[in-house]
Amino acid sequence: MRNLAPIVVTAPTAGARISSPVTVAGEADVFEATLQMRLLDAEGHRVARAFTTATCGTGCRGDFSHDLSFTTEREQQGVVEVWWSSPEDGSRRDVVRIPVTLVP
Repeated sequence: MRNLAPIVVTAPTAGARISSPVTVAGEADVFEATLQMRLLDAEGHRVARAFTTATCGTGCRGDFSHDLSFTTEREQQGVVEVWWSSPEDGSRRDVVRIPVTLVP
């Protein structure tokens, strides 16, 4: 059996050139199957944010997929982040960061 991280992002891949909307997909085993995601621009400003649920969670792996819509005036570096929030204190857990290039 594979020993996978709680969140595995399969799309977009590191270094991908993305335009809007971008599909963020993967699999996860996280509390109540709930995932948060956001897209940051080169200055670290949030240009998109959403949440989604995996097909299974809290003890089993499930697939997830969600489209993030964004606008950018120019080509620039960016980061897709995916995580789950702690039910105890709301902190971000198991953050996955995928470096990408945003294109208009």
